Amino acid sequence: MKLNEQLAQRIRKILAREHKFEEKVMFGGIGFLLQGNMVCGIHKEYLIVRVGPGKFQKAIDHPFTKVFDMTGRPMAGWVMVAPEGYADDTQLIMWIQMAIDFVSGLPANKLSISLAKKLPHLENMCDDIRAAAANVLSHAHLRAGNLIIACLSP
Repeated sequence: MKLNEQLAQRIRKILAREHKFEEKVMFGGIGFLLQGNMVCGIHKEYLIVRVGPGKFQKAIDHPFTKVFDMTGRPMAGWVMVAPEGYADDTQLIMWIQMAIDFVSGLPANKLSISLAKKLPHLENMCDDIRAAAANVLSHAHLRAGNLIIACLSP
């Protein structure tokens, strides 16, 4: 089933207000992460929300929710919200804020920290690759120009 892009845009708009999040394609949908920890995501038409064990019962008691279970093993502290449960922005903000409240208390995912440390190095590599590509292209244009001139010469 195709990703619910309209829901993804609504989530991006809410998350852009205050927090730095990253997006990651996962489980046939998309996940939104804070410091490498998943906050919420989209799977088919469902909003997936990480509420944590403390708020799980409150979350599952809401209408249009069910336990997050894609493999036959329910994930503790996670719920799936049907479209009727996030139809307006007030509902969507409530779910996302519940997830942010939980995930903000978690330590940063080690993978996220490791990638953040490597980021400046990767950015330098990208600059080097861009410069090399520009150099190759300029030589290719020069060679192509010389070839055209050679072909046009009597």
